[in-house]
Amino acid sequence: MITFTINAPEFDNMLAGTVLVTDKNIPVLSCVNLSYKQGELVAVATDRYRLHIAKLSGDNLETLPAEFSININRDDVKNIRSFIKPLTGRAINPRVHVTINESKVIISTDTGEISFLAYDGNFPPYEQLIPTEFNAVEKINVNPSYLADIAKIPGIDKTIPLILKFTAENKPLLTSLTAGAIAWTVLLMPMRTA
Repeated sequence: MITFTINAPEFDNMLAGTVLVTDKNIPVLSCVNLSYKQGELVAVATDRYRLHIAKLSGDNLETLPAEFSININRDDVKNIRSFIKPLTGRAINPRVHVTINESKVIISTDTGEISFLAYDGNFPPYEQLIPTEFNAVEKINVNPSYLADIAKIPGIDKTIPLILKFTAENKPLLTSLTAGAIAWTVLLMPMRTA
């Protein structure tokens, strides 16, 4: 059994910013992958055109879990967010306790609990997609609604310019953002033109 305790607003923000890019047509991509590894709680989702990664240092968790990785269906993410919403504006005890027992996930607060089964599937590996070298690019085509979705990530300070990093024409764009204690990495695939 794996358990950890997290601040409700941070948990809600991680889920809200990643669920933006799930793909309801492919079962494993209709999920947010939640994991704990190398001292960080990581929420990630993709629709094959965008990748949103939220990382929260274990220093921000009240209790630390063992390493784990689960897939939470987008409908269950919606239910979690609705369940914890009353806590997100609360200054006193806005804690969410997460328990994972094999594939059963229990989300509990001081007002009750909900549970669901995690989706049993392998979330695609994504770490190798994150570019580390960047180059000047003459032009790149992007879907403007995908750029606009970046502004929907909760807690992003919209007064700070969005810096996009380019690797090559027709290769992914990368941006890194910070929203409170959450470090965001967003990868955006360019649009191909005829």
